Amino acid sequence: MKVLLPILFFGLFLSFFFSNCSKETFHTGDVTLNFSTDTLRFDTVFTQVGSATRSFKIYNPLNKSLKISKLYMELGNDSKYNINVDGLPGGLVENVEIGPKDSIYVFAEVTVDPDQPLSVSPFVLDENLIIETNGGTQKVVLEAWGQNANYIPSNANAGGAAVLSCDFQTETWDDTKPYVVYGILVIQDCTLNLPAGARIYVHGGVALSPDTVVYSDGIIYVGKNGGLNIEGEEGNPVIIQGDRLEEEFVDVPGQWAGIRYTSGSLSA
Repeated sequence: MKVLLPILFFGLFLSFFFSNCSKETFHTGDVTLNFSTDTLRFDTVFTQVGSATRSFKIYNPLNKSLKISKLYMELGNDSKYNINVDGLPGGLVENVEIGPKDSIYVFAEVTVDPDQPLSVSPFVLDENLIIETNGGTQKVVLEAWGQNANYIPSNANAGGAAVLSCDFQTETWDDTKPYVVYGILVIQDCTLNLPAGARIYVHGGVALSPDTVVYSDGIIYVGKNGGLNIEGEEGNPVIIQGDRLEEEFVDVPGQWAGIRYTSGSLSA
């Protein structure tokens, strides 16, 4: 009995040792990761140099561990974003493991200097975070404000319509800072007055909805009981144009979908 006990304990030790040293296997076939959001938005409007951090989660839908090959920002060294993936910082993070039915956090930080020219820091800083797994590629869009401006209505509105209503009164956009219309704006039961010198930039273009419908994002509708007064003067015009003012976008068509008047508008 005295001899058997040490042998028994030694056998249990070997069993425990080898079971813990066995190499973990990972799923190597096709997989579609799940994300807590498809667009990570930063809603801070910076008046000076600053940074903000947001996060989302990546979920492994499988009953087997998997390994993400790479996560990186699309613009590389020119990116305004830094990422931290499950505690691993850097512009490029590799070989990130996720257990069966488990998840990891991805933290993204954006640094903005609103005093930089639009060619360096445009109104909307949007960039793809690329996730490569087993030869497949997915992405999460990161969006932040790059300038000190009035964003109408907010960057959560991309792909949706927001109503500007003022109970049949007049609203005047006379701030010296520019206005950025983000998404689809409907002027309804309200007259929008744009005095001389007003600057309106529209962020949009052709987009794809979650149910794969193609539509025009970035549009101003003058709707029912809505009006639009534009009071530009010679030498002091009202500017309404797309928000991408960098030189390479000068001749790019379809950056926004224009101004549309409905049959019920005051200006129709």
